[in-house]
Amino acid sequence: MPVPSPSRRAALPIALAIGLMACGAEAPASEASASLPPSAAATMPAEVPVDAALPADETPDTAANGVPDAALAVPPPGPAAVLDAAYGPSSAAEDGAPAEERLLADGRRAAFWRGQVFALGGAGWYVGFAAAAVPSDFPAPDQTVELAQATWRFVDGAWQPVSATTGIGGFGGEGRAPSPDGTQDARVFEVGGGRVLMALPVAVLANAGVRVHAYELFAGEGEPLAWHHVGRLPAGSDNHAGCSTVIGADVPCAGTAGTLEFVAEGASWPTLRLALEGQVVEGPGQLRPTTPADVVTLAFNAASGRYEPVGAIPDAAY
Repeated sequence: MPVPSPSRRAALPIALAIGLMACGAEAPASEASASLPPSAAATMPAEVPVDAALPADETPDTAANGVPDAALAVPPPGPAAVLDAAYGPSSAAEDGAPAEERLLADGRRAAFWRGQVFALGGAGWYVGFAAAAVPSDFPAPDQTVELAQATWRFVDGAWQPVSATTGIGGFGGEGRAPSPDGTQDARVFEVGGGRVLMALPVAVLANAGVRVHAYELFAGEGEPLAWHHVGRLPAGSDNHAGCSTVIGADVPCAGTAGTLEFVAEGASWPTLRLALEGQVVEGPGQLRPTTPADVVTLAFNAASGRYEPVGAIPDAAY
């Protein structure tokens, strides 16, 4: 039976908020925010509202549901603590890096990515993720960054370290991590048996003013709790940084968004389902509404240890 964990794209993402949600610490700016084109004058009847093609965000923040109030009242460890736990203590004065970054012995530059407070087994937990990349003046599009994690549990009024691991997977491109999407909430699903699945929203600016949204997927399990990056779920896009609001323009404004559901299936990892809503550009000056076929479905493959598409991913997801 479907267990909904709703998340709907904000009607008009204004910028990438490079910060954690109400429960977390700071996050570094890994990409510059893209501003939207100015709205047209209201007196011009040949124009339409910029956000007309996007569904509204009516979803409350559910990222920290179930976390004890005592844990929410105490700030979780900051970026420097995450980096120290994952890579070992370091002095910013020695390597010249700010608290959110770290120069590693092998020449790579590590940076705090983002963190999340969540509930598991009735207790409050916090996981912070960091990413390390090889410096390059000309990084390749498929050059990913290596992920690391550090986890704490709230016990007796304080955050107690649980685990820290490097090499838990890779993501991103051009030697950069994707920017956390501050317009969206993280989604956390307690699978059972001490396991948890986390979907963290990101947004990447593509060509021609298109902003592509997705969820980076992380699975935590074991004792002590350890994490792995297990995939990426495409979650729609909008072209409002490069479209025209003039009716009949070659690039009309459009966007798609979806509601993320975790579909529980016994003791297995849940299937992920995101039904897209909105409009899609089909050609110069041509839009089409989404249909019931515009659904992204991912299932966990135990052999590969990753979430993989079930069927084709629709164009509306990108």
